[in-house]
Amino acid sequence: MKRLALVIYVIVQLIGTVAFASTWCGGDVLKTPAVYFEFIGESDKPIYPIVIAVREPRKAELKCALPSLGPLGAAVFVVDQKELADVDNLVESAPNESKSSKAEFSCVVVKMDSVKKFRLDLGASKKLFANLRAYFGDRSPELRDRLETLVRRLGA
Repeated sequence: MKRLALVIYVIVQLIGTVAFASTWCGGDVLKTPAVYFEFIGESDKPIYPIVIAVREPRKAELKCALPSLGPLGAAVFVVDQKELADVDNLVESAPNESKSSKAEFSCVVVKMDSVKKFRLDLGASKKLFANLRAYFGDRSPELRDRLETLVRRLGA
């Protein structure tokens, strides 16, 4: 019975990976330098996506990077190029727990020459959002407050 459960689990993971890859629109659509965060875990209340970008992404970019985007959209925060580079560095230094079956956030990093998509588990997400909250302190009070709320919701 355990063997059957393991086989079913592996098949479901493979199907999910194929579906995930087949819906990915990637670099053909994503051009605006940005970092997209989308909650993919389970929650009793919605957790809206957060986008940090150098300019407002086009609607097609939002739909591509945030496949579960609902009618309320995402919270988009426009920052300067230096701040986005610092955000990229914080994201890159976050422990990438993409192999975890308990991924909580999908993260898409769009740079001028590349697009990278990965997943973060709850622990890595909490640390990353706490670091981003500290970084944006007085730079962007609205973004800091959104990150503060998110960190509280995640139980950090």
